[in-house]
Amino acid sequence: MIKKINNYIAFADESSQNHGKYRSVSLVVLHETDFKHINNKLSSILKKYNLKIKSFKWEKLKSKKKVLALRELLDYLFGLMLDGSLRIHVLIWDIEDSRHNHVGRDDIKNLSMMYYKLIKNFVNDKLYDKETLTIYPDRNNDLDWENLEEIFVNDGIFNIKGNGLVTLSDKKVFFKESNTEDENLIQIADIFAGMGRTSYEDYDQYEFWLTGQQTLFPSEINISNKQKCHFEIYKTVDEWAKSNRLGVSLKSNKGFNSYDKHGPLNFWFYTPQHNNDQAPLKQK
Repeated sequence: MIKKINNYIAFADESSQNHGKYRSVSLVVLHETDFKHINNKLSSILKKYNLKIKSFKWEKLKSKKKVLALRELLDYLFGLMLDGSLRIHVLIWDIEDSRHNHVGRDDIKNLSMMYYKLIKNFVNDKLYDKETLTIYPDRNNDLDWENLEEIFVNDGIFNIKGNGLVTLSDKKVFFKESNTEDENLIQIADIFAGMGRTSYEDYDQYEFWLTGQQTLFPSEINISNKQKCHFEIYKTVDEWAKSNRLGVSLKSNKGFNSYDKHGPLNFWFYTPQHNNDQAPLKQK
């Protein structure tokens, strides 16, 4: 049974902001009344495996203990997603595509635009009239969240009112910068943002690892211990999504991609929407 939700809270983070071919942002959305229980569960899993929240990041997933802890956490999150208590949205983009491959690209402004696209998609699709979404993004010294508010206002749908953004239908959005030490659930956003991004970066190695295929040139396939840990999680998420018919594919796009954008787990690989769809450029 899908819950009727009046107030959402969300946690946001990005992966590979300034380097690499692929970048991503993630939004983890839940009902405010479920927050305490979910946060306590995360804390109990970390305590069980003697892990600190700072080390429970996608880029630091390099040990069997962390894989076991993350699998236990995912098993819990999977149940929440299936009963409508939790939604996870990840937006991934390729900086070498026609939208981004331009001299003078402003990666900070583009990051704001990608957050805008992800948040707007959720607000339009899932937020009803009079409902509120409060977003706790990981504090990023480069990203100007006031600038992101301006992007929403310039869209012509949102207005600033009462220290938040309000649509014409009274859907309300608030931004409250935080960090992992204050809000542990930001780490879940980190994990899924990283998972979405690296699934495109190392898909070929994952396929080799998954099939155990032998090659005439084994030296060309170099799989690190961190990648092996990541691959264990790819497999866990992929099999769960398939068993529940969620329309999430790993193989067909050579990276996580959701064909049902309304599902509880949405990996959205961004493609340029038209010829004039171009990432913002730095001001001269």
